[in-house]
Amino acid sequence: MSNDSEKDDGRKAELIAAGLTGFILFLFLIVVLSR
Repeated sequence: MSNDSEKDDGRKAELIAAGLTGFILFLFLIVVLSR
């Protein structure tokens, strides 16, 4: 059970990291295009 929960946490962490990276890149593109 503990191993499964750890895997889920890892997946959540990866999704959060990917989401933040995509969000930052999205904001960066908006700033560059708005100039």
